[in-house]
Amino acid sequence: MNHFAEALATALDTSNSHPATLSKKVGLSPSEILQYCQGNELPEIKSLNQILGYFERADRLKLIAAYLQDHIPSEAVDVVNVETTDTQHVEVRIAHEAASKLPEDIHFAIANLNTETLVSANASPSR
Repeated sequence: MNHFAEALATALDTSNSHPATLSKKVGLSPSEILQYCQGNELPEIKSLNQILGYFERADRLKLIAAYLQDHIPSEAVDVVNVETTDTQHVEVRIAHEAASKLPEDIHFAIANLNTETLVSANASPSR
């Protein structure tokens, strides 16, 4: 399942927008946006940041949570939970008993979630 594609479709619908409009406003090619909308690809962090800048904060958080969900390996899906807890936070929880069983790269990724620069919490949408 591609959580990001679903979240992107919802965010576009919520903002009464279309992939072509998103493409023009954020400077990504129409084919690239289409690939994300269809769930064929996930954006790199730079492209994700451009996309996030287009949407309101609530949609940005849902897109971030969906993006993270899509990066959880299948063997860790049952022990890692990513969700938006409110309009301010994305929360990642790992079942305590399973945390030691996760691959090292998953621990590293979760520990470093805050190192990537994403759109500022106070940023206004670029629409």
